[in-house]
Amino acid sequence: MEAVGSLKKIQDNEADAALGGMLLTPSRALAFSYVYGHLAYTDEIRFVVKRASVVPAWKNLYLEFGSTVWALLLLALIFYSLLIIVLLRTEDKSLVILILLGNLVLHGHSIQSWLPVKYILIFWVCFAYLVNTFYQSGLFSLTTNPAQEYQILKEEDIARFKLKPCFSAAMEKYYLESVTSDDSYKRMDGCNDMIESIKTVADSKDLYTITMYGQYKYNMHAFLDKYGQSQVILLPKPYSKVMFSIFLYKGFPMINYLLHKALRLRELGLVDKVLNDVIYLQQVKHHFRDKEFQARLTIPWLIYVFGCLLALVTFIIELNMPKK
Repeated sequence: MEAVGSLKKIQDNEADAALGGMLLTPSRALAFSYVYGHLAYTDEIRFVVKRASVVPAWKNLYLEFGSTVWALLLLALIFYSLLIIVLLRTEDKSLVILILLGNLVLHGHSIQSWLPVKYILIFWVCFAYLVNTFYQSGLFSLTTNPAQEYQILKEEDIARFKLKPCFSAAMEKYYLESVTSDDSYKRMDGCNDMIESIKTVADSKDLYTITMYGQYKYNMHAFLDKYGQSQVILLPKPYSKVMFSIFLYKGFPMINYLLHKALRLRELGLVDKVLNDVIYLQQVKHHFRDKEFQARLTIPWLIYVFGCLLALVTFIIELNMPKK
């Protein structure tokens, strides 16, 4: 292994040890002696994806019911329309359909018919009332508690949605070595270091990255909005556990003594305490404001304009129809 940076100084006999947040990898384990007991599996590498955004307000018009329910409502309207047309023996079939459709949105209408037909229409009115009640209840819930887009929470989702990797330089090397691949990874713009790669993922829906969980927690303030909500999500299942090590030249004489002392540090909990204190002191520096109330008004302008155009076209057709 041809080392770089501080590890190269050990290979060139310019230093005896390299201390710091250096990962223990198979290639480094073969090239150097190392002490790892104090920081064994205290950190992990996690997948990072963008937090799902709120569904656009106009989608609240149809999210109350699923596609199956909407299809059944359409079939019910068609079936009842055909039934009423046959029973009333009316020539204006479109009027019957429009009346039944108006009943679905609780618009009343008077129909002259004999008693059995009235019973059938009463069932339709009750059905329309129940449908409208459930719809209004769902619309109120979606307005007060906005729905969100699908949130990626599993590694399989990354492959299913074909997200592209945005690895920093350090994570790129670790990834290629962990999968024992010699393929060259072409790093894209905005993915040079850890913070930059996470910010790039936060601004894109088709990217993901991997990062050290400890580094993410320490720099978490950089990924929060002004209300203190994170703009990214860490997948619950880690990519891998990691170990940090102190590297020494091969054959270092006091390696067993240092391993014993490192294990004592871990058992006493001193390392965990220092890490937690550092993260706490970093977090207390930042304060966030309370989120203001935001009104979500669903104004279906497209539907309104479409309805006006449809009414205008119908009116013009009726004016030009020959009179009997």
